[in-house]
Amino acid sequence: LVRIGGAGYESRFPDRQRLTAMIAAIRGIGAEPLLQVPRQFSAEQASELVRDLNASPTGRVQFWSIGNEPLMRDRDGVDKVYQFITRIAPALKAANPTIKVYVFDECELRTAAYEALCGGRLDITGKDPRGAWIVDGFTFHRYPNGKEFTREDVVLRSAENIRRQARSLVAIMEKADRKHGRTGDARLRWGLTEFN
Repeated sequence: LVRIGGAGYESRFPDRQRLTAMIAAIRGIGAEPLLQVPRQFSAEQASELVRDLNASPTGRVQFWSIGNEPLMRDRDGVDKVYQFITRIAPALKAANPTIKVYVFDECELRTAAYEALCGGRLDITGKDPRGAWIVDGFTFHRYPNGKEFTREDVVLRSAENIRRQARSLVAIMEKADRKHGRTGDARLRWGLTEFN
């Protein structure tokens, strides 16, 4: 997968012509796009985007995400994250029930927030009223090195830091899978969508 997203996509989302060109370029290298929907989108905008792109075989997108690092400047904003996910994810799936939706591309694995959304007090890992899974997986970013770092930091400590956070996320998702009986292809998946 190659993600079409990042901080700039929250405020300057590309037009359809540009998106179609990026999707074609990603497919041209033998990959599939993962398209980020801005968290500011309404349910109607999200549905329209899926319907529009997926109406064409060349523009079709199977993998979607919502938002980019929403807690970076609002560390206690997990309730806001829940609100935009529960507004947008069902709209994406209503437009095309076969797509996969991943959330929420935080700047690191903020364990308390992921636990709240993944099986906890703000659980989004169950089904919506139509019987569709609300989300299909969780993603995070990790930039483990600061401004000063050594080769050993890059080669050893950084990789171990990312591995540790990935293992933590998998453990959180496994609990949610058990809670909702998610097995086989319905099991939650994870992704590392930005790293350095």
